[in-house]
Amino acid sequence: MSSRSVQLRPRALSDLESIYKYSLEQWGLARAESYLTQIHKAFEALYK
Repeated sequence: MSSRSVQLRPRALSDLESIYKYSLEQWGLARAESYLTQIHKAFEALYK
């Protein structure tokens, strides 16, 4: 198991927040949560 982790910079966090807000407004809570979950999983996959 890797001890490394992804640390997001403020700009990246802001981008993720924008993605979430846009998705929530356009397609609802389930889609917004799904997008963030998929992005989080992609970050995790970088260190496997």
